Amino acid sequence: MRGVIIALCIAGALGGTAGIAYIALRPARQQPEHKQPPADEPRRETTAQPKQPQLKIRRYETTATLVEDLRDALAGDPEQLDAECWRVSKSLGSSARWTLGHLALEGKESSPRVRALLVLAAGVHTQGDGLLELRLGDSDPRVRRAAILAAAFDREGKPETLLGVTVPIGRRPDERMRRELESLAKSDPDETVREAAKLVLGFGP
Repeated sequence: MRGVIIALCIAGALGGTAGIAYIALRPARQQPEHKQPPADEPRRETTAQPKQPQLKIRRYETTATLVEDLRDALAGDPEQLDAECWRVSKSLGSSARWTLGHLALEGKESSPRVRALLVLAAGVHTQGDGLLELRLGDSDPRVRRAAILAAAFDREGKPETLLGVTVPIGRRPDERMRRELESLAKSDPDETVREAAKLVLGFGP
């Protein structure tokens, strides 16, 4: 009996040794391959888009706002008055006749200086259509003189000044206006108006 036990112990020891050897000598289980994360794709170079020019918002203009622009210019920097007057004149464009007939009136515009610049700014667009002659009856001499200068406006002419605005003149007015100027040259109570009338009457054909 003792021999059997010894034999079983030896057999168990040999079995354990064989198991350990098998485990040590068996090929290692192949680990699953870990996929490498894809390399970062090269960044696409983006062409810089040209900057879009900013749109300049133009202020809404009406004949009424243009009159206010003249009023503001008269109260502001005298050096800016000339440029502002001719800017307003350009903006008046096709509404110049309406402006002369409805806004540049004593009953409508109480400031003689504003009326004078308005007559000038609008009048250079309405030479020869009779509207400037109506402004020769204004009670203020600056307005009458403005109408005379506007009637003779010529971009290539001799410079005269009205309230700080340079007005080139040299155009010979039509016969109807010349008759009005002849009357003013003789009988207008203001010397500046008489002199302006005489000057314009001297322009030849």
